Amino acid sequence: MINDDVDVRWLYSFLSVDRRKSYCLYEAASVEAILEAAARAGLPADVITEVDGRMMPSGTLAPVS
Repeated sequence: MINDDVDVRWLYSFLSVDRRKSYCLYEAASVEAILEAAARAGLPADVITEVDGRMMPSGTLAPVS
């Protein structure tokens, strides 16, 4: 599998209401790994935003683990 080859894990995706854009959440060691997986799969990766925390329901910020 392409993602396994570059150690990228797909978590889930969102689709815009007009179905013209998708937003995908991946877990990977680097932005470069995501770009390589996308290129191998022939998929666009127009914007990648690296995150290092998540907002919890309580309002506290927790590290991504």
